[in-house]
Amino acid sequence: MLAFSIKFMKSMFTEWWKELIFVVIGLSLCICIILNVAESFFGYSSPDWGESSVSQRDDFEYYNNRINFEFSDTTKIKEVIEEVQKIEGVNEVYLKCTNKEGFEILAGTHMPRITEDGMMTGYMPDKLKDGEVVVSYSALSFIASNGIETGKEFVAVGESFRLGNVELVCAAETSLLEYFIVSVNDFIKVYEDSGIGDVTMYYIYEEGFTEQQKKEVKEVVERVKVPQKVEQQDTEEGVQWSVYFKYVKEWLLGLAIAILNALFLYVYILERRIPAYSVLKLQGLSNKVLRVLLLMEFMFIYMIAFSIAGMGHVIYSLASGNILYNTVPIYLYTFMLVMSMCIVVFFVTTWKLVKRQPFEIYSYR
Repeated sequence: MLAFSIKFMKSMFTEWWKELIFVVIGLSLCICIILNVAESFFGYSSPDWGESSVSQRDDFEYYNNRINFEFSDTTKIKEVIEEVQKIEGVNEVYLKCTNKEGFEILAGTHMPRITEDGMMTGYMPDKLKDGEVVVSYSALSFIASNGIETGKEFVAVGESFRLGNVELVCAAETSLLEYFIVSVNDFIKVYEDSGIGDVTMYYIYEEGFTEQQKKEVKEVVERVKVPQKVEQQDTEEGVQWSVYFKYVKEWLLGLAIAILNALFLYVYILERRIPAYSVLKLQGLSNKVLRVLLLMEFMFIYMIAFSIAGMGHVIYSLASGNILYNTVPIYLYTFMLVMSMCIVVFFVTTWKLVKRQPFEIYSYR
């Protein structure tokens, strides 16, 4: 049976290799589309602060190499940050809290990553002076519409507003995150004036940071101020389902056309081999075995297409400087999804062809 199957497939590739090239190209295109979508879903976003963009390596560390310490207030928080900054292997230290208006206020030893692709108005400051902040459009609209001591219908770059007793100046604004305010230098002043509770300090550690080093950082922190909670940041897992579905819809038409073109061209090849099927059936080959042989043929073609698309994706990623991250779920998801779609269409389009009796097949067309 195995030897017969090999000869059966060999005849396909020797006689119809030109047409099969187009089938493989069509399937490879489908796989590349899904790989692109899957990479967005299983990967992570790459923040970019205008011209001074951070590398993907730094971005990977920011989302994955991160320990959070939750405190009840900001007492001795400056001393905590100073001690943590001294530890070898710690790259960045940040503070975060949510005030009574619902704004998430950030501060850090580096400018916190709160936007992608440099989509800001005004200028992107390398450093913030006392009282300067980066604010989201949503926060600015909320401030203006709720009359939080602005005196204006809208707060723009360069204009000032008050949160409680603290006066702040909008240095830059972004539309990508809701209710974000970055107040690097005046964080504690804004925090204390807001009369709120918990504040989170988190640090970013470099690759190779061991569990023992994390334990040492925790001990250093606890000597200065005992945290309420310590936890490892969950791994960033890409876009949400709603964003993913919206992204998929943009490719759906092209994906459907590519799959249908590839499989209908393949069915055309199968129909041209009708005399061979009729002879095999006259020799006693059952419908079930014929379906298995055709499916084995198709899966071999699909594996070739997947290998070509996979190698192309790796080469493109390396050439463009992207990090190959979560490759196992990306490739497994793509392999199973495209294969499932193709097999469904394959069985639908070949069902009548295989079902016919030998003389019906021979007289077909």
